[in-house]
Amino acid sequence: MRQIEVSVKSRNEARELVEQRNYEIAIEVSQLEATISGLREEVAKKSEEIESLKRSIDEKDGKLAEFERESSEKQEGMERELSRLRLLVSDYESKTETQKPLLIDQLNYVSRVHGEMCKVMKIVDAKKSSELSESLFLAQETNMEENIKAALAGMESVHELSKIVVEKTRDLVEERTREVKSLNETIDQLMKEKEQIGSLLRSTLSRRMSVDLSSKTNELFKVAENGLKEAGIEYKFSKFQGSKGKMSPDEVEENEVYALASALENIIKQSQLEIIELKHSVEELRAESNLYKERVDAQTKELNQWKQRVEELEEKERVANENVEGLMMDIAAAEEEITRWKVAAQQEADAGKAVEKDYMTQKEYCCSKFDWFLLYLCIHKAQSFYEFWLYQYPVKLPVAQTAQLCDLLLLASVRQELEEARQAVIESEKKLKFKEETAEAAMAARDAAEKSLRLADMRASRLRDRVEELTRQLDELDTRETSRTGLRRLRYVCWPWQWLGLDYVGSRRPEIPQQNANEMELSEPLL
Repeated sequence: MRQIEVSVKSRNEARELVEQRNYEIAIEVSQLEATISGLREEVAKKSEEIESLKRSIDEKDGKLAEFERESSEKQEGMERELSRLRLLVSDYESKTETQKPLLIDQLNYVSRVHGEMCKVMKIVDAKKSSELSESLFLAQETNMEENIKAALAGMESVHELSKIVVEKTRDLVEERTREVKSLNETIDQLMKEKEQIGSLLRSTLSRRMSVDLSSKTNELFKVAENGLKEAGIEYKFSKFQGSKGKMSPDEVEENEVYALASALENIIKQSQLEIIELKHSVEELRAESNLYKERVDAQTKELNQWKQRVEELEEKERVANENVEGLMMDIAAAEEEITRWKVAAQQEADAGKAVEKDYMTQKEYCCSKFDWFLLYLCIHKAQSFYEFWLYQYPVKLPVAQTAQLCDLLLLASVRQELEEARQAVIESEKKLKFKEETAEAAMAARDAAEKSLRLADMRASRLRDRVEELTRQLDELDTRETSRTGLRRLRYVCWPWQWLGLDYVGSRRPEIPQQNANEMELSEPLL
């Protein structure tokens, strides 16, 4: 038994050494295979890089050849274009040399036309004739550019003078037509008045011939006074009755006719002057009434615009107040959501850190205890199998058979335990992988929470800026209304302004630089 135990012990030691050597060889072989595979991958990568470099070199060579070919073609084309341009320049120079005398003649004629237009302007408008200058468009035989500029300036001046002359002639023609029209109307009126006076004189003379001298004169004066009264003229002939004296009937009749004609002439002249004055006054009153109507229309339009503007501002104020209240509610909800996100992000970050720490400790523990576990398992199982065999089969077998049987049993148990250990390792790797994914998800959630917090802070700051801008607009509207109506009072105080620490509506505030109004929309929902 002692020899068997010694042999079994030596065999076990030898087997352990062989297995350890085999394990080391397997590890070295696996390392060599990994290094060989890595070297193969590196060689494949290097070969791919070399192929890509070769392709890029070939492409660059082709591009360089194509660029050289294109540059040579461009150079040849530029040389041809240069020769063509030289020919064109020589042609243009010859043409300019031939056109020099024509341009000089044109400039001389332009200066002459300018002088004639100045003369016409002096005839039409003598007031502006002193403002006109003489023609300074002098031809130069050496400088063509100056000649062209001078000709252009002369044509512009002639064009301006022709426009002024056309306007002045149009005004003169209109003024002459108005004068002719007024003279024709005056002539027609005088002819009508002449016909009326002739009819009155004929009627008075016919009546005078049929009655006595005394009664005839009185009736004649009465008829003349009645006729003039019917025509709208008040005149009394009683002052001519006392100057009769002692005259012959023919002289009295002749004096009466002359007196009547002179009186009628004076009355007609006076009435014509009054009519002209009344016409002028009527025209002035019409112009003033038209001007007043235009001013009234403009003021009504302006008043309607101001009323519409006030209604729009009131509507904007109402909408702004509603938007401010909605924004304040959104800000409060956003702040609550921010606090919830902060708590959730902190919890996720703590959970991720705990998972990561647990993963590292389990990994270190598994790596350190795995080898000792296998060794202990092999030794323990070998002893238990050997004791079980001796208990079941007390018959003593030869040492060689016993050793072979122990080896077989040991190998079977070791294989079974290795399979179980492999399964346990696979399950632990799955768990660790799940924990890694959980940790990554927690870190991603933390990053997303931080990003959402930054976005929420930015949005809250923008909302506060927008609220300040709306309050500034309302303040400007109040200042405008108070400046119009003369009121200097505070309109009202609203709670969002006090809650945000802003100024109330209607108070005077320093002017704030206006930001972009379309930076954010009021109705945009919070992310």
